[in-house]
Amino acid sequence: MGENSYHIPVLVEEIMGYFSTVKNGVVVDGTLGGGGHSHALLSHFPEIRLVGLDKDPAAISAARNRLEPFSSRALLLNAGFETLPAVAHDYNLGLFAGVLLDLGLSSRQIDDPSRGFSFSHSGPLDMRFNAAKDAPAYTVINTFSESELHRLFRELGEEPRSAAVARAIVAARTQGPIETTGALAAIVAGVCRGDIKAKARIFQALRIAVNGELAALSQTLEAVPQLLRPGGRFAVISYHSLEDRLVKQAFVRLSETTGHGSRLLPGEKHVPKTMERLTRKPVRPSPAEEERNPRARSARLRVAEKL
Repeated sequence: MGENSYHIPVLVEEIMGYFSTVKNGVVVDGTLGGGGHSHALLSHFPEIRLVGLDKDPAAISAARNRLEPFSSRALLLNAGFETLPAVAHDYNLGLFAGVLLDLGLSSRQIDDPSRGFSFSHSGPLDMRFNAAKDAPAYTVINTFSESELHRLFRELGEEPRSAAVARAIVAARTQGPIETTGALAAIVAGVCRGDIKAKARIFQALRIAVNGELAALSQTLEAVPQLLRPGGRFAVISYHSLEDRLVKQAFVRLSETTGHGSRLLPGEKHVPKTMERLTRKPVRPSPAEEERNPRARSARLRVAEKL
């Protein structure tokens, strides 16, 4: 698999359209992956400079190869998007013209059994974006209590049978540690009678927990508006309801004026809105794109502009 097939970027034409007002300045691809969106941005907008961030060292390597023709305009860093304020300060980047986050996993991560992201390929229970940091999924599955696992699967996976799955995992651990994705998938299948969506929800919950994804997203949604220049665009592609809910709530909050002049509540301050929502409803992939790339089906794009 070459660097150009590392991951098929979703909603590329839509992103180029929403970023068409960005003629120059610094654009951030906060989830670099294989560099698909970055390649499109650098190709479409010859006056921009790009900062690409990714926690996965393998993604940085693949993207560096793909973006080599644009190396003079691209700064690639092995870091999560929650570090964006520090990156802006440390590299003296000024205010950004645009920020893009394409959340979730790359196809390369999913299809590599050694990474442990997929229940379709048996491999070690890892799931870390960066293997040098954080504890692997193995630790979570084998050390969390039944109540902790139940809460994790319910809150991060929205799995209705989370209590039964947690109970089955703890029972299975009495025979020895659960070491592989295949072993975990078999436990979930036994409880949920082979429901593939249940497996997806359990594995999603584990991955989110291992990598602290929702906390990083919340932190970044709070920080980005202060890092954008007037007219700057902020685009987020999410793939499940937990992410999309956080993005929607943040964009709604930022696009509303708080307080009502003389009718301010005690302790309330008048705060004018800082962003304008450009997508009242999430933009979804076209049927043609879904046919070309089935993994795009769950993608939801929301975009806001700095006032």
